[in-house]
Order: sequence, then C-alpha cells, then structure tokens
Amino acid sequence: MCKPDSEMFGAVVDIRNAELATLWSRFNIHLVVNGGLIVLLITMDQTKLGSVYVPSYLFGLFLCILWLVAERFGRAALRHRDAKVREFEEQYFKDALENYKLFRDVPRHLYRQEWLSLVLIGVFLVAWLVLLGRAMCQVGYLK
Repeated sequence: MCKPDSEMFGAVVDIRNAELATLWSRFNIHLVVNGGLIVLLITMDQTKLGSVYVPSYLFGLFLCILWLVAERFGRAALRHRDAKVREFEEQYFKDALENYKLFRDVPRHLYRQEWLSLVLIGVFLVAWLVLLGRAMCQVGYLK
C-alpha cells in the first residue's frame, strides 16, 4: 500500500464531490421530467388521451418510483463517500488538518436536505396516485 498524502486526499474528496454533483443532477432531471409530465397530462384535453389516459399516469407513477429509488441509492453512495473521507482524515491526518477537516461532524443541514428531497418526491408520488385514482374512476376501473 502506498503512503497517503494530500494528493490522495484530494482525489478522495474529488470523488465525493463528483458523487454529490451526480446526485443533484439526477434529482433535478427527475424533478423536471416528473413536473413537466404532470403539467402536460393535466393540461391536455382528456378526450385526446383516450385509451392511454390511465397508462400515462401509470408511467408517471413508475418514473416517480424510479426517482425515489435513485435518490435513496444516491444518498447511500454519498454517505459511503463521506465516510471514506472521514476515515481518511482520521486515519492519516489526525491533528495535522484539525482546522480543515471536511467531515469531522456531519452537518445537520445535510440530513435536512435529504429529508426535504424525500418529502418533495413524496408529494409527487401522492400527486401521481391521486391523478391515477381520478383517471381510473373516470374510466370505470374504480367505482
């Protein structure tokens, strides 16, 4: 095993930051796609949708569930990267970087961001379920 140095630490932090950027990019893509699809389907004339009315909402619900799964896995990967940075700091730098430690204590706002993300996804899930239920009632699947 090679001797750790600041270059290796920088690489570990860069990987963690890339993971964070990927997480937020993926989140924003899902937000735009889900939001756009909901707006599109709500504003479309229901008679034009015809037989694809219920499947359209099922597809939206599927996309939202996929968003939830991607968010959970992305957050787990980010927590793993954060732990690696913390481990690297504690094992190799001890007190040398006391003032520069990145993850000595996990900031509370990181947990708040995760829960806010999940609440937003939950709002979209509920919206898809309501739209799907309404569509199924109109078509006659539910009475």
